Amino acid sequence: MKRGDGTITFYDHCLPALESGTYTVKANPELHAGGPEDNLDSLQHLETMHTPEKSFQVAAPRFSLTGDEAYSCYPPPGGIGNYAGVLPHIVFDRRTLPWERTLKRKEFVTNANQRDPWLALILLSEGEGGESGSMIKPAFGTVGDLVGQEERIILPDLTLEEYESASDPCRTLDLPVKLFSRVMPRCQDLDYLAHVREVSTDGKETWSLLKDGFFSVVVCNRMPETAKVPKGEKDWGIRNTVHLVSIEGWEEFFDSHANDAADSVEAKVEDWTDARQGKMCRLLVLASWEFHCQGRNDFKGFMTALDDEQPFIIPTKLSEGIDKPVRGALGQGFAPLEHHFRTGETGISWYRGPLSPVRKSLRGSYDHISTADAALVFDRGTGMFNASYAAAWELGRLLALQDQAFCKALGSYREAFGTWLKRTNASTIAKEIGDDETRDELLNVLPTSGERGLADHYLDALARAGYIPAAPAAKSDGEFPPELPVTLHDWLGEALLLYGVPLSYLVPNEMMLKRGSIRFFYLDPDWISCFLQGACSVARNSQADELVDQILRTRFFEASCRIAEGLRANAKAAADKRRGLGTPAKKEKGKAELKWPITGFLLRSDAVEEWIGLESTAWTAGKENPEELAILRMDRLAPDLLLCIYNGEISRLQIKQPSEAIHFGVFQDDDLYKKKLRIEKKGVREYTNPIAVPVRGNSRAVQIAALAASMPGVKGSSAEFAYQMIESPTKVIFRPPEERGSR
Repeated sequence: MKRGDGTITFYDHCLPALESGTYTVKANPELHAGGPEDNLDSLQHLETMHTPEKSFQVAAPRFSLTGDEAYSCYPPPGGIGNYAGVLPHIVFDRRTLPWERTLKRKEFVTNANQRDPWLALILLSEGEGGESGSMIKPAFGTVGDLVGQEERIILPDLTLEEYESASDPCRTLDLPVKLFSRVMPRCQDLDYLAHVREVSTDGKETWSLLKDGFFSVVVCNRMPETAKVPKGEKDWGIRNTVHLVSIEGWEEFFDSHANDAADSVEAKVEDWTDARQGKMCRLLVLASWEFHCQGRNDFKGFMTALDDEQPFIIPTKLSEGIDKPVRGALGQGFAPLEHHFRTGETGISWYRGPLSPVRKSLRGSYDHISTADAALVFDRGTGMFNASYAAAWELGRLLALQDQAFCKALGSYREAFGTWLKRTNASTIAKEIGDDETRDELLNVLPTSGERGLADHYLDALARAGYIPAAPAAKSDGEFPPELPVTLHDWLGEALLLYGVPLSYLVPNEMMLKRGSIRFFYLDPDWISCFLQGACSVARNSQADELVDQILRTRFFEASCRIAEGLRANAKAAADKRRGLGTPAKKEKGKAELKWPITGFLLRSDAVEEWIGLESTAWTAGKENPEELAILRMDRLAPDLLLCIYNGEISRLQIKQPSEAIHFGVFQDDDLYKKKLRIEKKGVREYTNPIAVPVRGNSRAVQIAALAASMPGVKGSSAEFAYQMIESPTKVIFRPPEERGSR
């Protein structure tokens, strides 16, 4: 069964094609012959003599996880915030994982019971280890610690497969039998504690974008412990730990109350516990994380508290004593940094990275820069150098030199392009070059040959890009310029989107991006041009190479724009193809479709770290039909730092909680837990009056099955139950500084 609202779809489960275990394939051949009757006896004898069979095993995770299956969890590991009324959960990007094993229960008689997951989450709080502030922790051991018999330890009933060994490592958790029965879900709860979510990954960071959009979720049945702090006193918080455990082999515990009515389940569990008084239950632990319930932090609180009032500049109180030119440079996002000159002198120069608070237009052409020093600009107003473009050129060269494949491909391509140029009409090329000295050098290096050449192909491309005036078409002789190698394509496309650029080049001073802030920026095409020219200067060995590069710089910039525009979409399409979800559409060659000015934002917040897969959507200006912008790049540069670049100018930005990670939640009213249910009337969603959430005594463990039974329309469906239990996703609207508005 599935349930959805257009943005997220819930499924009861996703069963694997085959459960784990040993299978035998047996062939029963049937032989038929046409002819005399006496041949049939020999054929039948042959048929009985040859009955080939083959055994094989289907393996699934059992005693450990690789670490790649877990996508996110909530509350986040190490999180500190308002988690009262939250049922913790863990999200897997492997949709079948919770059902890849089956509980071998006595009551396993109906197909519906196949939905019972073999994974469960249990929650422990401080003090439940027997001493104040103590916490029971898992121990490292081997699979042998889970099989066999121990006098004071209750072990799961497990049988090892042929490919499993008692010496395999694992983690175990020993709980007193009373604490075990206190925190474990009940048999009737299991179906509701795991489900599958389908969401769109288009507006997420690259790591999440490449997922297929299907996520399995395992939910805890117990709420964290929170401190009741009197007004005016400090909230020191309470530590809680969540463990992902295997419930395989604990069929005896679940069968002890499998068919009992809700009002008698706890009595049966108590009988099971009393019969084992004084013993410890050993659980297999597959993952663990801790968090603190403290304060009032939540997603909306994090986002609305962001500092978005400052542009991307150093926030400083400028006194009257500072010269106006200096104030102007600081206001445009420049930072004063120490500069070591080639002459050995040391001074202070201005630097601004590719992320600028000032709008920079794409120019029709860019000057050729042969060295980093050639890009230094002297600012007469402040008496300081502007080293921004010189640093970009040098950084591009250094990053290119790190990539051996790029250097080799660039050298080969430059040589091939230079050879092709020598066979073209050099005079046609030269007349497009305005500098007399460069034109004369070019004519000496590239002799004239024939009527056909660059004017027909390359000059047209330059004219379309707007770098030179349009030239009349010439007759074709069938020879085209060499194509850019794939190695160069990929590197150039990633370079424009700043892949590999160190954070200190993007944000030269930490004061520009303090914790708990969002900064909007324009991508500086001049900085990008210098960066690309520096990268493409490697493997240049002669004056002829220098002259070739003067022409290639426009070709490289245009290729960089074209590749960058489709880089994210191509990565998504390729990932879908690998998963068998379709064939990537071929993009037609042509002019780049980047919509300058390119803009974006940097978000530094705990929300980035706590909610993996944040969804971002931006629109251009327009009162009637604002256009949604395509994401060119969206990646986290640090655990709490998110970079997003859009194809166009942002007028409005929306950041939303990831749908796959929205948690189950209830609220407290007069020390009672309550929940409002979603209903739809004539296509409009409404909420009912709160219903009571049944809890087992003072254990904070929710009676999941009883809660589901009180919800109209759930009828044993984990998808319907999830639809009712999740909190509504929170979204916050931002506007760039030049279009200030309310969130």
